[in-house]
Amino acid sequence: MDSSNIFYISSWGGSATQWISTVLSLHPQIDCFHGSRKAPGQEENPHSPELSETSYVQALKATVKEENFIGGCHGFHGVNIKAYIEKEGGVFCGILRDPIMRIQSLFKCHTEENDPNKIPFDFWAYTYQEYQNASLIQAIEEEGGAKITLEDLVFTWVAYQTLVCDCHMFITGSKVFRMEDLTESRDHMTQFVNHLTQGRIETTESYLSQVFSTRKINSHSHQTNDPKDTFDAWNSVQQSAFKIILRSINSPVHQPLELTDFYRQRGYDLNFIEKSPAPATSGV
Repeated sequence: MDSSNIFYISSWGGSATQWISTVLSLHPQIDCFHGSRKAPGQEENPHSPELSETSYVQALKATVKEENFIGGCHGFHGVNIKAYIEKEGGVFCGILRDPIMRIQSLFKCHTEENDPNKIPFDFWAYTYQEYQNASLIQAIEEEGGAKITLEDLVFTWVAYQTLVCDCHMFITGSKVFRMEDLTESRDHMTQFVNHLTQGRIETTESYLSQVFSTRKINSHSHQTNDPKDTFDAWNSVQQSAFKIILRSINSPVHQPLELTDFYRQRGYDLNFIEKSPAPATSGV
């Protein structure tokens, strides 16, 4: 058993992580467990406890068999698990997506009628007001020119969590892969698998054919796949929330960090957000 045959893929969500986990597990030497903090293989066991980051890594180690690789994805967010994985010789990385399209996807996930992930707005309102500085809400209302609604509060929470997770990836120098590349390019998927397995297993043409014949799992519909059109469709409070958080989000060491350049370096150009026309205001 080689404890270095473990990996972890971090993502806040809205970045095809379920599809990624599914197609990784198509490889005969890889098992990737999605969206769980329980020991591998115990995801559906109601009596199995959720684990801490360090205990989860130990559980991964205990599950490795022969030359196979085992990992998790989208159970722990951010970078806290990174040190525990790398201490054992394993691999940590993150999944990025255009931040506007990711936020839109997660926002719809939590607000669309009949969506199984929808959570009542009053829960979000309580959670956000309890755990976030009221000055952020005030700044968003002032710049947006309208009172924040419960729906806008959900949006703000999604935007904040998304950008915080990306921020932590950037400032820790974590290896990141773009969702847009992994879901469309055989070369990028090959690089991804090579990274997770430290170049120790082969990605055959047969395996890659299986990968790209597997249906994408995310079923949220969008009117557009264009980030600028999506941003322009947000109301004034939502636009303000995104811009304020993007400019001034705090890093783990509580220093303001501008994220725009980091995104641009990875192919996500957000320059248009300051040039967009004024949107409709949010309801009061």
